[in-house]
Amino acid sequence: MRIIIAVAMFFLSTALILVGIAERTIWAPEETKAMSVTVDAARPLLIVPNAVLKLHSGTPVIKASGTGKVFLASGRESDLRAWIAGSSKTEIGIDPKTKKLNYTSLEGVEASANPTGSDLWRTERTSTSKVSAKIDSSEEAAVLIAGDGLAPAPNKLTIEWQRNYDLTPSNIFLYSGEALLVATFIYNILLFRSIRNSRRPRRRLPKAPQGPRSRPKRRESSLPKRGRRVAGRNYSWIPASFVVVGLVTGCTPAATAPTPKPETNTATDAKPAALQLGQIRRIITSVTTIAKGADTAHNSAQLLPRFFGPALEMRSAAYNLVKHSTKAPVIEPIYASPLTLSLPAATDSWPRTLMVVTGVSKKRLPTLLVLRQMAPRQQYQVWYNTTLISGVKLPEVPAVEVGAVPVDKDSAYLAETPLNLTTIYGEVINSGSESTSFGKFNLTDDSFYTQISKIQQEQIKSLTKAKLKYEHILADPEPLALATADGGALVAVYMKDVTTIKPTKRNSGITVNALEQVALGAKGSIKGVVSTYGDMLLFYVPSVGQTSKIRLLGWQAGLLKVKSL
Repeated sequence: MRIIIAVAMFFLSTALILVGIAERTIWAPEETKAMSVTVDAARPLLIVPNAVLKLHSGTPVIKASGTGKVFLASGRESDLRAWIAGSSKTEIGIDPKTKKLNYTSLEGVEASANPTGSDLWRTERTSTSKVSAKIDSSEEAAVLIAGDGLAPAPNKLTIEWQRNYDLTPSNIFLYSGEALLVATFIYNILLFRSIRNSRRPRRRLPKAPQGPRSRPKRRESSLPKRGRRVAGRNYSWIPASFVVVGLVTGCTPAATAPTPKPETNTATDAKPAALQLGQIRRIITSVTTIAKGADTAHNSAQLLPRFFGPALEMRSAAYNLVKHSTKAPVIEPIYASPLTLSLPAATDSWPRTLMVVTGVSKKRLPTLLVLRQMAPRQQYQVWYNTTLISGVKLPEVPAVEVGAVPVDKDSAYLAETPLNLTTIYGEVINSGSESTSFGKFNLTDDSFYTQISKIQQEQIKSLTKAKLKYEHILADPEPLALATADGGALVAVYMKDVTTIKPTKRNSGITVNALEQVALGAKGSIKGVVSTYGDMLLFYVPSVGQTSKIRLLGWQAGLLKVKSL
């Protein structure tokens, strides 16, 4: 029997090793699967859909070649199609009969464009005559191939799938077979020694001396007890009873596990994040490069590719003040790193919003940028540039891979609609605790409220011979808001503070401060002045039903213009 076990162990170990070798050789799939197609009369743009990239397992490598410039970019398929829109294109597909690559050319009515440098691309490469790139086909990735966007795209395309074969099953078989083979050898050695020892001659040993054969008399205490009363003291039934109990217990039906209740799956309804972290880093780097050049030259025209709306207006006004006075405030630079918060919108439509926090350092306060992309062929542009309040704690936000849901400007799910924020906040600045909206805001660490309300009160006390009027108006009708993890929202608004000062007596005038004199071009005015300041504000607005209050998280203020009445 032991010899049979040894033989069985040997054959089993050999079989395991052979299976492990076969997994690496004859049973292993092809390392590379390649498919090619040549396009006749190619259009300016060529798209490889996600379905083609996933025809085979493994990581696809795209190789495109043609005459002149060759451009290759990857991105989400819906974004690629939105960028192409109605332009002429060639789409790569698969023939259902031959299982080979084919193509379909479609004429478009819209003009094409150069795709180089778009914010929609996750990766891009440009070369001469040919280009090759490894593509991550996950997250609906597709590929766009072009020349300069106007000339015909490269007409030769090859897709190779490099398969990363998992050797784990093969390693399991090989290691198991080797371990079993070693155990077989050890078992055979022990078996051989046992057989050899069993064949040795055995000597008869002399018997030990025996004592007397007389039997001791039986005493009454040593006699076996009889009768029913003593029969129960036999404990030989205990092991058997345990076996019976165990069998009965094993046959007892197990307690019925609670049936899990079906949960509502909302993942299919959720939109994907519009940007990946690599795209966000590339966008912010471009923004800082352009801002640095414009800040050095004090030229607002250089800001146009990456700045728009409130951020462009306020930075242009700051350039104008710096050009005319050395006493003008220093323009705060924008830093590309470190990025401590990246919050893209979870959407597949336009416009799209992006919020980032950058420039965190012990020597300066971090900056929160709010960017917007109006259309697929446009770049993300900075609309708001705010400095976070010292010691402020941002609310929890979704991960960058998930993205945040855009919030409408008139959303009824928030404690206050974004469109109405500047109106009620302005009332609080003007009236303080007497305002009906005073209890809606947490003003404990609101440095903007503290400074502005203090300036207004000092002006009212000092200008006893003038009439003052303060207005806080919504300057941009499109507040930008993204949802937070708790159902609230980060809301960026643009408010303008308009101060009108008129003298109440004749032959008296109004003088302005040094910075306003630069903007006015004079020390004051006899008729009065109107000063306009711009305020980019970032609020956290809780959802309806929450006990927390509206908080100001960051702000940036600057003088826009001063005019005489």
